[in-house]
Formats: sequence, structure tokens, C-alpha cells
Amino acid sequence: MAKKIKIQEAEALLEKYYEGLTNVIEERQLKDFLTQKKLPARFEPDKAMIGYFAAQKIQKKANVIYLRIWANVAAVFIAVLLTTGYLFNHSNANYVYINGEKYTDATIVKGVADASIKDLKESADEVTESTKLLENNEDMIEQQLSLLSDFN
Repeated sequence: MAKKIKIQEAEALLEKYYEGLTNVIEERQLKDFLTQKKLPARFEPDKAMIGYFAAQKIQKKANVIYLRIWANVAAVFIAVLLTTGYLFNHSNANYVYINGEKYTDATIVKGVADASIKDLKESADEVTESTKLLENNEDMIEQQLSLLSDFN
């Protein structure tokens, strides 16, 4: 709690205050003096001036607090937008390369995949038929191998 000051001390502190030389304790003493109930009329302009500056300090602090709150809200909002944009756009980026070309249309990809599966089935059938031919012609294979061995 600041000590009570007399009128002469208040006048000296006011001079110091207007020159910008007071410290926090002295300003608190001045404020206490100027906010007392039985203040002499000659100090009313000083009371108004110091009250105005005190209100400005409070207003500046409030503005800074609101600015920080809105900056935090904006940062969270931007983070949410970027995250959802990345998740939705990134997950829908399905594509496939066929013969060196990039395709994103699912119907084209499905058609090419079906054709490839059909080709695999036909190839498997050809291998099965070739194997059967080889099994049926074992004698012919042995004859050809014997001919080859005669040349060596």
C-alpha cells in the first residue's frame, strides 16, 4: 500500500510525472492522492489527465489481449483448413501408370485390369496345352536329343 502524501509532495510528484521521471511507486502514490474524496479543486485537471492515461493503458492492454486471442483463433482455423484440405485431397489422388501413361479414371483402370487378367488366363491355358503336347510326344523329344548328341 502506498503511503499518503501531502499537497506539497503531490505537487512535486506531479511535476516529476509530467517530466516523465516518476517510478511506479510514485505514480501509485499520485493516483491514490488524486482519487481521494476531498481533493482540492486545483488538482481536478491533473486527476482528469492521469485518469485519461490510466484508462489508455488499460485499453491498450485489453486490445493486446483481444489481438492475441484472435490471432490464436485464426491460427487454429488455418491449421484445421490445411489439415482437412490435405486429408481430403490427398486421399482422393488415386492413379495408375499403364504403359508409361498416368490414368485416374477408374473405368479405364478396371478395363485394363480385366484385360490383363484375361490375358493371364489365356497364357495359362497355352502353357497347359504345351505341357500336354510335350507329355504326348516324349518319344519325339528323345529322338531329337539323340540326334543332337550325335553331332557333338
